[in-house]
Formats: sequence, structure tokens, C-alpha cells
Amino acid sequence: MIKAKHIEHIKEVPTVAFIRKNAKRIHALAKQVPADIIAAAAPVVYTPKRGDTVALINKQDCSLRYAQRLGPADAKKYSLKWADAMCTLHDTGAETDAEDDVAHPVVWWEHSKWDHRVCGPADQVFPRPDGWLLDGKEVRLDKLNIKVATKAMAMRRFREPVCKLAWQSRLGQHYVGPPNVGPSGAPAVLPWPKIFKMKSFFATPRDQVAGLKLQHRNLYLPDTCLACNTPLQSSKQTHYCRCGVIRAEFWDVVLDWLRDTGMPTPQDTTIFIATGALSDKKAINEYYAGIWFIAHRTLYAAMMNAHMENKRLNLEAALKRALALTIGRLKAYGGKWGEWVRTARWRRQPNKIGEKHQDKRLMRQDEDGNYEIHPALLNEADRLQLR
Repeated sequence: MIKAKHIEHIKEVPTVAFIRKNAKRIHALAKQVPADIIAAAAPVVYTPKRGDTVALINKQDCSLRYAQRLGPADAKKYSLKWADAMCTLHDTGAETDAEDDVAHPVVWWEHSKWDHRVCGPADQVFPRPDGWLLDGKEVRLDKLNIKVATKAMAMRRFREPVCKLAWQSRLGQHYVGPPNVGPSGAPAVLPWPKIFKMKSFFATPRDQVAGLKLQHRNLYLPDTCLACNTPLQSSKQTHYCRCGVIRAEFWDVVLDWLRDTGMPTPQDTTIFIATGALSDKKAINEYYAGIWFIAHRTLYAAMMNAHMENKRLNLEAALKRALALTIGRLKAYGGKWGEWVRTARWRRQPNKIGEKHQDKRLMRQDEDGNYEIHPALLNEADRLQLR
């Protein structure tokens, strides 16, 4: 090879010493190539399995055909396909044993879930849909739409909410008495992805404002706690969640409602009040989150009303308002789906509420839209003389 290449480029016959010298140099360079690189460069023998779509390339004229491997009984036969102008494959009804062809895997362009189009043999297609990175994350070109690209660009400017570190440091501290917090302890471990995804199936967006503002540490509070008359220079929102009077007269009762309807007891009550987290791995789910949101709404409304009117904070009224709002929202939710069923009762295929949507923990519905609110809430409403 060295002699032939030398004659081709230099136009003269090289000496034997020249050939031996360059052969040794080539051999030394080849020994420096790592074994894993040599193994990766070795050709891979492709053996199609039953049902695989392959590209058959003729050994003589390199013509291309597409085919699908048949079953074990016809181990050497393929069902031929033809590609239309959109590169969608269709059956031809013909078969071949592919004796004069070499089978290659094909690359697919996934236009949609049911629409896959062939790009060509895997070793001849560029650019391939797979194998690409966008900001360090794997992405397919056929899935790279405006939504994905816009999200990637937005995430470049995304910054972690400052409330995460603020709550973790404050909720991890030991409470020694108003208004001070200390000494410092380990930061609290909170399931922030689940906290930020909290939602309710019956609470309105307006019901959720106070709770969401507290989670993000953006809730305005007066300089004095209206429940225990403690002056607050800082950590107002932390005291809002730890105040002993509010805890005893309001949150302990709300927690009884939640436990009576099936919610597990939170590991730390202060963390639960502040963020809705039940533990370091769980947050309140969509069935019970509505009570948490409404409780924050009525408590904050009562507190701001007392602050504006310069009067005593009425926690009992806030508690009654929270329960009345909860029952009212549940009745509205049940009535909405009951009406949805009734409006279609004379259709050939009437509406029915699916079994998986019937048990909402705080209420239960049947397929015809009839509903029953949890007895624990109704008994509490009777105790508070709300009915």
C-alpha cells in the first residue's frame, strides 16, 4: 500500500528502506489507538427480528427497497413495502428472500403518535432525529416544536424562587418564644415540586390567593399579631404559622376536619400550615387542598378585617366561614356534574360519571350525578350551628 500510494502521488518508485521505515511508523501509530475506539469502529452485524422494518440494499447495483421481516416460519422472507411522496410505507403484497440484498435498520421520523415516516437506512441518514441535546437534555428533532423550544429558552432565564431557601431556613429553626426564633437548626427538607403543584378540585382561584401568597412569602401582615398581641418586627409570616392562639383556636380544628375525612396527620404542623407539606416527600393532595386554601382565605380575611376596623380578631367566625365555604363549594361542584348528567339523559349515549371520578374523599358521587358530602363535615356544621 505504501509503494502504491507513493507512486500515485510522487510519481517514482520508493526504496525498500523507505517502505520499511514508513511501515514501522504506521504500525506504531496504530498501536496507540485505544481498544474501545477500535471496537466502536468495527462494523456491527445487523440481524432483523420478526416484524422489523428494514432497508434492503442490493449488493450489485445498490438499489434501495423497504421491507418487513416475516415470522419464524418464513425466517428468510420479507414483505416488500413502497414509500409514497410523504415517506409513508405501504404494503405491496409481494415477498422476497433478500438473497442479493443487505438488511439495514431504518430511521423513523415520528410525525405524530400514529404517523411514523421513514427517513432511510440508519447509516445513510443525516441529520438523524435522535441523538441531539438542547441545553444538556436529550431531544428529538421530530419533537422539537415551538412549545419545546420556547420552554427551553424560558428555562435559561429561570431562577429558583427565593421563598424556597427562606422557608427552609426558617422552618428548620427551633422556636423559643415570640417574637424571636433560635437557635438555628438544620434547614427543613420540603417537597417543593409537589408543593408548587398543589391544586384543588373544588376551590376557586380566589380561594387560593392567600395560601399561594404565603407559600411564596408574599403575604402582607400587620406589625402586631392580632391573636396574641405580640409586636412583630420580623418573621411575621413565620409567626402567622406558629402563633399558639391561632393554632389552638383555628388550625387544630381544621386539622381535625382533615383527619376525620381521611387525610394523614402531617409530620410538622407549622410546615403544613406554611406550605401544605405533609412530610419531606409528600404534600397535601387535590382532595384536601381545598380546605387548606379556604382556611387560609378566611383566616387572612378575618385578620385583615380586624386590623382595618381596629377590633378583636374573631377566630370562631373565621372557622365557621371556612366550613361554610367548603360545604358550599362542594355543593356547587356536585351540582355542576349532576346538571351535566341530567342535560344528556335523553341522548342515545347519556353522560355518566366514571367510577374513578366518583370518590372525591370529601364527597362521593354516583354515575347519575347524585352526591353526598362527607358526614364529618356535615356533623361539624351541625355542631357550629351552620345548618
